Amino acid sequence: MHSALTAKTATTVTLGSRELLSFVGTDYLGLAHHEEVRAAAQKAFEDFGVSASASRITTGNCTPHEHLEEALAEFMGLESAVLLPSGGQANLALMESLIDNLDAILLDADSHPTLVHSARFNGARRLDYGAGDCTRLMALLDRFWESRLAVVTDSVFPTTGRLAPLPDVLRHLPGDGLLLVDESHSLGIVGPQGRGAVSAFDLPTSQIVVSLSLAKGLGAFGGALIGPASIIQSIKRRSETYASTTPVPPAMAAAALKALTILQAEPGRVQRLHRNIQKLHELGGLWGRQPLGSCLPVLNRSFVDDKLGRRISAELLRRGVYVPFTQYPGTPLGGSLRFSISSEHSEEQIERLRQALVEIGVPDLMRGADGGTG
Repeated sequence: MHSALTAKTATTVTLGSRELLSFVGTDYLGLAHHEEVRAAAQKAFEDFGVSASASRITTGNCTPHEHLEEALAEFMGLESAVLLPSGGQANLALMESLIDNLDAILLDADSHPTLVHSARFNGARRLDYGAGDCTRLMALLDRFWESRLAVVTDSVFPTTGRLAPLPDVLRHLPGDGLLLVDESHSLGIVGPQGRGAVSAFDLPTSQIVVSLSLAKGLGAFGGALIGPASIIQSIKRRSETYASTTPVPPAMAAAALKALTILQAEPGRVQRLHRNIQKLHELGGLWGRQPLGSCLPVLNRSFVDDKLGRRISAELLRRGVYVPFTQYPGTPLGGSLRFSISSEHSEEQIERLRQALVEIGVPDLMRGADGGTG
């Protein structure tokens, strides 16, 4: 576990009394620290306290929850929405509501672990169609054409930046099939006004349910499912994850609603992010490779031997740049450095990162390094 932070801004963290330039986290549009977002949360704290203190089916349903659900559905161009405490619980709630209603679930091999876990919880037969392998996917869709079927996928895969072939999936999906698209890593980044990949592809939505984390593009807290009103109502009726859980604190719902309003009112924020994404990915050349076609505001470098990764992280820290080396659960060896950028990073701050990497000698250190992706 990394040392606890004592303070944060959109582009810095404080460790103890030392302020560091930060390239971490998922607050890609800097909205977690926006003055109006914080003010909205503060007002709702005064009105509702720190918790809803009950399930939404009893006395925990508050106006910020309903207002945010209405705004999310309208923004995403879908019929209805329901809030859950996290993006992972949103995926679980949908699959829980579909228990006994599915024969097979087809998953992209790169799907987020919460999607895989949720599909496993459903109990239907699960089949992996590889990493965007459209040929295998089409064969499976043909094979299960007469079955009650769901296809489960991220819209943008966080480890690679790959876009899922959503138009092809939907084109071959049976008429009563369902497509669950996790847009957690595309909200605020992909599509017009950051509305996500479903909007970017201009897909018909009668068979689509979108799941979201509100902690990334909106810099807030919680998750949501958005889709046909009949499916959202079924989730409210059938999901224990929804019915038996204390919901997102009303103040956090109010903060997310304000963040969504700012996202729509300030298109320049998304444009700044995309300019910074390009600059970050240009730094991939220092690793000996560059991301190709990735729209994510992230640069990953994995290490089979963690000594080099820890060394680079420590040398960055000495130069006032915070990018900790991370070992993820379930990874037997090594770990990764994950650089993330936001719309709020200045050109000078990005140049400072580049200079630090050059001073450390990253291009030379990478020659012959084991494994890794840029």
